[in-house]
Amino acid sequence: MRKIIAVSILVIIALSLLFGYKYLFSERKVSCIIEIKKGETINQIAKTVNNKTPFSLRLFVFTVRLLKLDRKLKAGYYSFSNYYNVIDFVKRLTKGDARLIKVTFPEGLNCFEMFDKLVKAGLGKKDVYMQYFYMPQNFLPAGFQSAKTLEGFLFPDTYLFRANSSEKEVIEQMVSRFNTMFKKAKQFNCLKKKGVLLDDYEILKLASLVEKETSLKNEMPLIASVFYNRLKKGMKLECDPTIIYALILEGRYDGNIKRKDIRMKHPFNTYYIKGLPPTPIANPGFNAIKAAFCPASSEYLFFVSNNKGKHLFSKTYKQHLKYVKEYQIRYWRKKWRKR
Repeated sequence: MRKIIAVSILVIIALSLLFGYKYLFSERKVSCIIEIKKGETINQIAKTVNNKTPFSLRLFVFTVRLLKLDRKLKAGYYSFSNYYNVIDFVKRLTKGDARLIKVTFPEGLNCFEMFDKLVKAGLGKKDVYMQYFYMPQNFLPAGFQSAKTLEGFLFPDTYLFRANSSEKEVIEQMVSRFNTMFKKAKQFNCLKKKGVLLDDYEILKLASLVEKETSLKNEMPLIASVFYNRLKKGMKLECDPTIIYALILEGRYDGNIKRKDIRMKHPFNTYYIKGLPPTPIANPGFNAIKAAFCPASSEYLFFVSNNKGKHLFSKTYKQHLKYVKEYQIRYWRKKWRKR
C-alpha cells in the first residue's frame, strides 16, 4: 500500500513537472503591442495579456508572482513579434530597453514644439535636437538637399519610440514617415495642369503656410489657391503665421502680433518679402501637403477669419475690407466692450 502511495505521489510530481514545463517553458508566437498603464494592478495587466497573447490570465499572474516581479513591471508600450515562453515574456515587461514610449504630434507644430514634447517624454535632450535642426543634411530625403533646417520634415503623427532611442534615431523615424506621406500626397499633383512650376521644397513651404492658416480639411485647397494666385500676380503672401515664426526665431513672441512686427524687415515676414519664406514655418500634415500639390481652382486673393473656425474668401480688396470690418474690427470692438 505504501509503495502504491509513493508511486502515486511520484507520478503526480512528474505530471506536475511535465505540465509546469509545458506551460512555463513552451514557446508560443506573440505578435502584438502591450500597453502597461501607470498604476495598473497585475490583474488589470493580466487581462490585457489574456486578450492579446496566447498566455492566460492565471498563467501570467502565477508567473509574475513566482518570479517576484510584481513591482518591477514598467509602464509603457512593448512590441512583440517573435516566439516567447511565459517567463521570457514576463521578463521583457520589466526591461526598459524593450519599452516603447508613445508620443502624438498634432499637425502644425514647429520643430521647437516637437522637441519639447520629445524631451518631456524622456526621449533625448533639447540641445542635441537643436544641433540636428540646424545641421539636417544627414536626414534630408532626396530632392531636399537645399534645406537649411529640419523644419517641415518631422511628420505629425502618433509614434511609438523605443525608450532608449537616441535623438538621431527619433528624427530618422519621423523623417522616414514624412518621406512616405509626402510621396503619397504627391500622387495628387495637379500643379503642371495649372501652370505652376515649384519644386518639392517650395511646395512643402507653402503646405506649412496652409497648415498654420486653417485646420479644416475642406478649406485647405482654397487657402492654397489664394497663395498660388498671389504668387502668380507677384503679390506678397501676407501670411500672419510667418510673422509669428520670425518672432519665435528671435525669441520674442509673446502671443501677440504688433503693428511694428508686421513692418519688420525679416526674411520670414511675408508682409515684407515677396514669395515664400526661406524654410517651412511648421510641420504640415498630409491634408495640407495634398492641398499644396493640388489647390482648388479659384480667383480668390484674400481670406479672413469669421471667428467661428472658418474663413471668408474674396476676389477683390474692396470685398476683403468689408469682411475685415464686419468680422474683425466690429467683432473685436464688441468683445472688448463686454469686458
